[in-house]
Amino acid sequence: MNESTTPRGRNARTGLASHGAHAARRKGFVRRVGLLRMMGALLLAISAALGSFAFLGGAASAATDSGTGSAFGLQAALAGTNLIPPTPSVALGTNGQAASNTLVPVSLPGVLTAGVASASSSSTNFGTAAETITSSASLAQLTALSALTVGAVQSTCTSNAKGSTGGTTVASISAAGTPVPIPSSGPVSLPAPLNALLSISINLQTVANAPGSTSITVDALKITVLATAVEVTVAESKCAATGPDINAVATPPTITGVNPNTGPSSGGTTVTITGTGFTCVTGVKFGTTPAATFTVVNSTTITATSPPGTPGTVDVTVTSCNGTSPTNTGDQFTFTGASSTSTTNGGTGAGGGSGSGGTGTGAISGVTAVHTGEPWAGSIPLAIIVFLLGCALFWRRGLTSAVSRATHAMATLRRGDDQR
Repeated sequence: MNESTTPRGRNARTGLASHGAHAARRKGFVRRVGLLRMMGALLLAISAALGSFAFLGGAASAATDSGTGSAFGLQAALAGTNLIPPTPSVALGTNGQAASNTLVPVSLPGVLTAGVASASSSSTNFGTAAETITSSASLAQLTALSALTVGAVQSTCTSNAKGSTGGTTVASISAAGTPVPIPSSGPVSLPAPLNALLSISINLQTVANAPGSTSITVDALKITVLATAVEVTVAESKCAATGPDINAVATPPTITGVNPNTGPSSGGTTVTITGTGFTCVTGVKFGTTPAATFTVVNSTTITATSPPGTPGTVDVTVTSCNGTSPTNTGDQFTFTGASSTSTTNGGTGAGGGSGSGGTGTGAISGVTAVHTGEPWAGSIPLAIIVFLLGCALFWRRGLTSAVSRATHAMATLRRGDDQR
């Protein structure tokens, strides 16, 4: 019998044809998977570039401000030699970490006794343009030569981009039981004969401000025991900040362009505002009406949504911590068409103005500001999305190849069973 007409011959031919078709399908599948893997690799490369841009952009735009802070409760020295070292003494951490300490009462026999002293130093937004350094020191009570009694004493200081300030509080001063007037600063007038033995000054401040730096030292009390030349410093606090944002000249923002510069009186037009000094922005207005929303893209760009307004041309202004932008022809926006019916107060309310459409009872509320920082910030979530998509495509080949191999093995086993 001809082999081609036998069942075994037909099975063999069918098996070869099936195997050829499977091989062709597998070859096409591999090509498709290879293409997907190439696309995945490309997406991974793009995500790496976006991530690097975000990292480098963030690093480049990071502020370079820095600060220091320290404080102590009590110090006594004789001719420059410490009889009581600064106690307790603390200093702000190198990265702005807070520090504090408290000490049990101390004394200098025959000269003074002191109650519990404490000191602390801390910071907020350390290393940025908004950083603030604070320090404080206190002493519960002090007695000198058994005649001068001082109540609770505290000094505080603050340094930030606007400079340094400090202050002192003294609960009471008495000489031999008699209250002594407390000045806001400077020498304290002591009665005789105590004034021949002691001199005391209150709220001594040393401030140094210059472009790029600021510092202050606050001594709550300075007591000098004249007979022995012992100088006692009570509750000293120090604060300092340095960087390009410190004591910078305050310059109001400026607007150089508004695009588009027209929109319907009903509001809702998305406008791109360009200019300079768009930092610490607190508001955007179209005439006298706040923008419905605004987003600070970077220091030169803001996007805002126009509010409803009366037909006509108004100046767009930007207000920041440094002032409000001066008006000019480049900041103008024109409302066209009929005025919105959601206006109030004839042009002074939140909705602004009345016009041919009449006045309404509604009011514009919920004005929001979204500050996104520098433009590189937006690439961070995009980089993550692209990375995950790249992973899905790149490693899909390994998963699908394993499934393909298993399927092929099962098909081979089935063909073998048929042949047997």
